[in-house]
Amino acid sequence: MSALDERVAIVTGANSGIGHATALRFAEEGAAVIAVDRKGDRFKELENANPRIAGVVGDVSDHDARHPG
Repeated sequence: MSALDERVAIVTGANSGIGHATALRFAEEGAAVIAVDRKGDRFKELENANPRIAGVVGDVSDHDARHPG
């Protein structure tokens, strides 16, 4: 059993680089992963690599997107 089993990780910047690698590693270690990025063009690759990963396109730096209304 891993320390990340039954945990949820939200990884921003997951479309490439460190965020992409981090999402994969967290999923490999047992976490359910929400991968977030403004682009999302590589999310299918992540989701196909591990069923524990779900990609969400979004911009966490956009205040209006985070707090509608």
